[in-house]
Amino acid sequence: MRSGLSLDKTFLRDILRIGLPVAIQNVLTSSLSLIDSLMIGSQGELALASVGIANQWGSLLFSFYWGICCGGTLFFAQYWGAEDVPGIRRAYAVTMTSMLLVALAFCAAGLFFPLQVMALYSQEAPVQELGAQYLRIVAIGYITTTINMALSGLLRSTENVKLPLFASLMAIVTNTFLNWVLIYGKLGMPALGVEGAAIATVISGALNTLLLFAVSYRQGNIAAMPLRALFAIDRSFLGTFYRKSMPIITNEVLYGLAMMLINMVLGRQGAANFSAMTIFRTLEGLIFAFFNGLSNASSVIVGKKVGAGQLPLALRDAKRFALLCPALTFAVCLVVLALRMPILGLFSISDAVRSTAASMLAIYTFTAPMRTCNYIQVNMYRAGGESRMGMYFEVGGIWLVGVPLVYLAGMVFHWPFALVFAMLYVEDAVKLPLESLCLRSGRWIVPVTEAGRRAVAALGIGKLPKSRKKEAA
Repeated sequence: MRSGLSLDKTFLRDILRIGLPVAIQNVLTSSLSLIDSLMIGSQGELALASVGIANQWGSLLFSFYWGICCGGTLFFAQYWGAEDVPGIRRAYAVTMTSMLLVALAFCAAGLFFPLQVMALYSQEAPVQELGAQYLRIVAIGYITTTINMALSGLLRSTENVKLPLFASLMAIVTNTFLNWVLIYGKLGMPALGVEGAAIATVISGALNTLLLFAVSYRQGNIAAMPLRALFAIDRSFLGTFYRKSMPIITNEVLYGLAMMLINMVLGRQGAANFSAMTIFRTLEGLIFAFFNGLSNASSVIVGKKVGAGQLPLALRDAKRFALLCPALTFAVCLVVLALRMPILGLFSISDAVRSTAASMLAIYTFTAPMRTCNYIQVNMYRAGGESRMGMYFEVGGIWLVGVPLVYLAGMVFHWPFALVFAMLYVEDAVKLPLESLCLRSGRWIVPVTEAGRRAVAALGIGKLPKSRKKEAA
């Protein structure tokens, strides 16, 4: 008899069908980040550090709108399982509108107050000035980046993973070409350095948006709706959406603010160390790309089963993902670790920066499996409808453990940079046993569909929302 956690053909086929295209897309995107870092790094370590720090403002924006996007995908996947297309579009309108409002605020700050934004992360005037030049331009692209994220989330949640992959591939090719032209001044264009990199990012993001919309309308897929429907807010649905989504949004916002404080500490460890951090995050993106494909597949596979009322299968698949993801992450980390010196040799950096980046990769190899295991379990809670549970773990972990340890290591004890960096991952060791117990309990299954709620009452797996408990009583 097979184990309940065996990887049957249907499960593996779903992972390959949904997760593999996302993983490929993320690898391509991360490869672009690697190319960006190589090209910008050719302008010197100051340029590399300045752009890396400027991009932390975009990372904070990501934390804000990603919470809204995750809230939306919770509804998309479960409604997709229940074949409720009007419900999907109702949730999408709220998701898109909310994300754009956040993007506009961050765009305005980057456009009009770039020096003040840079001063949050670095006290070095040359870094602030060069980073502000980049941020003033790249902030314009925040609008299309946000639209792309919302559209891609909708398409992936409804099992259309090829279109986001195609659009990303075209944008990546465009960005790489424009980087070559604008950073170095090719084809008769002036050499713009970091400003050229920012212009290339904005143009390629706009192309991504155009392709997603154009192909969607040509295919007639779920995203092909009248323009007014994109922002047609159903006020009666707002309460339901934000009641389910607010824990996720709060989680991502508070986590993003915590990372902002951590980056402020890291940014004050010197431009050379942050150059190493910028390179590490680029390589980390390559590793995370494989995992994120599985993460996306897990949300769709588990969320769809919860929405359809197939609760035992949803619980079984969640346990499978909790084992599979960290194992694959560790395998990819080992490959990158083995190749770290040839990879780092591609960058125009000093031996000290190269050594620091190598140390960071070694630390990450043995801590990343814990981080991805925690991440995938929080993802399961969200897909199942119980978003508060993940919020408690993530927010509590980073604010009670992560931020204090990094601050003490960097600003009080002045430890070597590699040890300051290692403090980022202590929280994962603390959270892992607790999150695993919660996953196995099945209490994170709280369906938003009628089929799912009937299954909870019939099978005794998961729990009903408070409002339904009162009705049942």
